Amino acid sequence: TLLLAEEMQGQGALYSCDVAEHRVGLIRSAVERMGFAHVTALCNDATRPNPKLPAADRILVDAPCSGEGMFRKIPEARDEWSENNVKICAVRQAEILREAWKTLRPGGLLIYSTCIF
Repeated sequence: TLLLAEEMQGQGALYSCDVAEHRVGLIRSAVERMGFAHVTALCNDATRPNPKLPAADRILVDAPCSGEGMFRKIPEARDEWSENNVKICAVRQAEILREAWKTLRPGGLLIYSTCIF
């Protein structure tokens, strides 16, 4: 969020969304500390429509992954992994992408990223 806000040089509006309220709080604190008045942080389930989000020229989706990258750092993550959880994650990613696409203005740019699968 901070990098995007900096790159925008105060032009336009940036909406930064996360499903977890504590992460939204971290975003709000960082945005306030940096003085970015054009950024709005929202607690938002990206798998569902949100009328607070206007149509966008550009959308960056950083979708939640299936978690294999945490195996090395958090051994318990291996115990929680299952093929079914990977399938659930894939469905969630598809739902997020579908909602992002609906929010994108015609001719807009959608960037989709996830860290593992």
